[in-house]
Amino acid sequence: MYGYASQEKLKFLAPQKSVVFTATLIGFVYALSINTIYYTQYTVGAIELARNILNLNPFVNPWFCSIGLSDFVEVRGKCVFAGPLGLGIVLAIPIRLADALRVKDLVFGGFAMAFFGTLTFLISIELFRTILKDEKKSLILSIVNGLAGPLYIYSTHIFPQAPLAFFYTLHTLSLLKLVTENNLRWVFVAGFSASMAMLLDPSMFISITVVFLATLVWLCLNELNIGKGVYKTLKYAFLYTLSAAPMTLIQLLYNLYTTGNVFTFPEQLYIEKIGVNGFELSNIPHGLLIQLIDTRKSLLSLYPIYIFSLLAMPKMLKAVNKYENLLLLLSTITPIIVYSSWYDADGGLSYGPRFLTTITPLLIIPIGIVLKKKRVSIALATLSIYSFTQNIVVVTSTPYPSTLEDMKPLENQFITALNKFLKGFRSSLIYNILFSCLGSVDATTMSILILVLLAATSMLAAIKNSKTID
Repeated sequence: MYGYASQEKLKFLAPQKSVVFTATLIGFVYALSINTIYYTQYTVGAIELARNILNLNPFVNPWFCSIGLSDFVEVRGKCVFAGPLGLGIVLAIPIRLADALRVKDLVFGGFAMAFFGTLTFLISIELFRTILKDEKKSLILSIVNGLAGPLYIYSTHIFPQAPLAFFYTLHTLSLLKLVTENNLRWVFVAGFSASMAMLLDPSMFISITVVFLATLVWLCLNELNIGKGVYKTLKYAFLYTLSAAPMTLIQLLYNLYTTGNVFTFPEQLYIEKIGVNGFELSNIPHGLLIQLIDTRKSLLSLYPIYIFSLLAMPKMLKAVNKYENLLLLLSTITPIIVYSSWYDADGGLSYGPRFLTTITPLLIIPIGIVLKKKRVSIALATLSIYSFTQNIVVVTSTPYPSTLEDMKPLENQFITALNKFLKGFRSSLIYNILFSCLGSVDATTMSILILVLLAATSMLAAIKNSKTID
């Protein structure tokens, strides 16, 4: 009996050990790939805001406004960073540590992004497990999404996408658990993660509100007693709002202090400054084109695995229950539409469809439904290698290869990144560590080899351990 119990315990622990080991490898890939060289005006603003936040100062150096940098706006004689408060909060402690230890701020800021990228990898596994009910598929899909998707790029340099992907995925998982387990703790997790997601991107308010309201309606309609259903709905709504209130209050106070109006964000003032309309319904067709199928920096051209996954969505909708259908559709489609309506849907200087990074853990789920077929597995492996190769080139050279406007209609952002790679652009931490010992050529070769070996080991470990527990 003791031997049998021990075997059962080891069988239970096997997937957990596999996940921890794989997540550690993924975390190392992200951390070694962080950008240590190149700043953008957005990056400078985020770092400056992070420095000042712990001193309860929401403003940045007026010099940034005086020289006319983008992503800054002058309000009542003071300079405000026109970026999300949440990014400054996430970076506050890492930047303070970097200053105290006299380490380059890009390094500790990059480590913070790598940390949230790893958390997104972990929370994605749990989301996939909950929906697919398959340990092996869940781990493999998380690795593919983490290394062959834009999450890898945005886990290596300062932008809101990695922490935003974590909190948005956590929000989706929390609502799913709330419906399936009927446990109040998930209401609190969902509310807090919603507030953090909105601090990292205020436009997420639309997507989060739509998904949560749909969940409340679902819970109400699925109660046999209508009175009980209404009571449960009101209770969940109150607790959700309560758990979101602290961070929301911080955002509103920040708005009041910087713009003079609790409901006016610095981004809105910046949009007025440059003379454009932020969100417009008329932008949606063009935004969808740019983010999904344009040759320059869309999912189709850089990360085709997600287009392949979208084509598999009808099969997924037949395989999962009705609430999972509703949750996944709304959590995926609503952000795509909202971001497509934005005046700058391409994401500026960033690599690939930056805004869609947030929903890639959801976009890839349909592949898990059709993964049993051999030809699907071969296609998945081929497309993953294609995109992972691009990611390696980008993180080694520069995460800011070019803007959409710098490219002609049939050009491709990866080609721009490859040209910069061949010209000697290098930004990754691992390269710069090796450069002092090996020189440029050998450092490039070794840094890429180390990243590839870590990535390959993570996938092989996932496959091996999954076979062991099957």
